[in-house]
Amino acid sequence: MQEEIIKHTEKIVKTAKGRHTFGEKIKEILLEIGIIVFAVSISIWFHSMSEKHHQREEAKEFLIDLKTDLNQDILLMETYAARLKFFNKNLEKFNQYKSNYAEFEKLKISFFPPFINRETSTGDYDGFKASGKIGYIENKKLKSSILKYYQQNMLRLTNAEKFFDNLSVETSLRINDKGVESAIDNSNITRLNMIGGLSAEIVQIYDQEIKTAKEIIKEIEKETK
Repeated sequence: MQEEIIKHTEKIVKTAKGRHTFGEKIKEILLEIGIIVFAVSISIWFHSMSEKHHQREEAKEFLIDLKTDLNQDILLMETYAARLKFFNKNLEKFNQYKSNYAEFEKLKISFFPPFINRETSTGDYDGFKASGKIGYIENKKLKSSILKYYQQNMLRLTNAEKFFDNLSVETSLRINDKGVESAIDNSNITRLNMIGGLSAEIVQIYDQEIKTAKEIIKEIEKETK
């Protein structure tokens, strides 16, 4: 392309120095300028199309990786949702037998809350966003859903999990320090039921975010066919 521009530029110079009439020179020069402008425009257009294609490919690769991350998130949320439901089921039994702890012990179940050691899979998202390429996703609805999922929903969930863990650890240590029989103390029963209420709320969040993640995956599958 550069050689073509040089060739036509030289032709303009040659025409300007030639023996043609002024009108003929203007026509020749304008024609050569038009050819140069057209060639440059075509070159820019092809470069732009090539860049756009490259961006689409990068976005597609990112979305494919993100689908794997979301499936991992779903698996972890389902796992911890099951554990929290199991804890709440045991807590119901504990509340039934709290006035007769000896009978509760015969059930051989634990009233201690589980520890939530879940981490959102953010590696691919963080890297793509940090590189300023999130705009490569042309589907605005999908892009908005991804941003909301990571920047709002998962942060809210993580904060709820941290609060749950802090209260659970504090309560478990408090009970263990005085002996498991102290679980039937009113203050500890209140704490355990507070944890039970919080765990039920977290399960609801899990259900909602699992649904959201699955919807994003469906959109990704449409974009990456």
